[in-house]
Amino acid sequence: MMRRTLVVLLIVLALVTCAPQRVEQAEPPAKPLRIGRYCWPGLYWVDIAAAKGWFAEEGLPVELIDTNADYYGSIAAVAGGTLDVHGFYVFDLVLFNARGSDLVGFLTSDVDTGATGIVVKREIGNLPALCGRKVAVPRGTFCEFLLSAALERQGMSLRDVELIDAPAESAPASLARPEIAGVVTWEPILSDLLRQGYVGAFGTGDLPGVAPSVIATRRDVLRERPDDLMKLCRVWRKTTSFIENNPQAAFAIVARTYGRTPEEVAEFARHDRIRGLADNLAAFTYGPGFDSLYGAVESVNRHLVDSGAIGKPIDTAGVLDQRFVRLLRRETSRQ
Repeated sequence: MMRRTLVVLLIVLALVTCAPQRVEQAEPPAKPLRIGRYCWPGLYWVDIAAAKGWFAEEGLPVELIDTNADYYGSIAAVAGGTLDVHGFYVFDLVLFNARGSDLVGFLTSDVDTGATGIVVKREIGNLPALCGRKVAVPRGTFCEFLLSAALERQGMSLRDVELIDAPAESAPASLARPEIAGVVTWEPILSDLLRQGYVGAFGTGDLPGVAPSVIATRRDVLRERPDDLMKLCRVWRKTTSFIENNPQAAFAIVARTYGRTPEEVAEFARHDRIRGLADNLAAFTYGPGFDSLYGAVESVNRHLVDSGAIGKPIDTAGVLDQRFVRLLRRETSRQ
């Protein structure tokens, strides 16, 4: 009897040993959210949050992509799918969608109050003197829109100048060319050029509210990764609050990141106002004019149709998504 029992036990042991073992499947690592970083007040929060470890703290894997060499190329990358999140002027958001992209703004990061402008050579001196001369500007962008608005104030139009397509980042090289009379560019290049003796002929400060910016992504990212975008928004809220309450410490992080002085970083932020949650709640409210993002989209729509840049206006509501801002307000009210 004992021998039979022993045999049975040996058979059972053999079966257990030879049976395929169940392997616990680990969860695949989350795909990093690819975020554009750029030396711009509305995007300071990206580098600050990374330095503070707040993306990791929120459980959001990110890959920060340096886009300082070619901003417009980088927002095209968002539309094309090789970058997930970046800052857009409302003008560019509308234009990209009118040309077939499917981009959505879900936060408003900043409003340009003098950080983008037209710079001319000293011997040119002013806008009327640009008539018949070459101006370097990234074509089909907000920069071209600003140039058009500036010339209109002088009774001129884009037809009165010769447009040379060039990135805003290459403005110093453009002005070094003898045939180029002026450029359209932004900070910190703008201030660098003015310190070198070039003349600021016009800027966003001359058209208050004309240049709000949004943090935008593709609609497929919005649909497939809403939880990650909500985490991103929480990080944004925490970081913008930190900037507001600790500007010196915040600007010191940005200065180290980009090889600038804290004073330069702070001065830049005086020409491009960083928006917080309260600003977002107001901006994501329907209303006319540039105080509302919806009004801003409508204004850009009209300009693009009237100028012949697009055949018909896009759907205003379709390019903005206010749900994350509303959720942030609810979370904040519960804290």
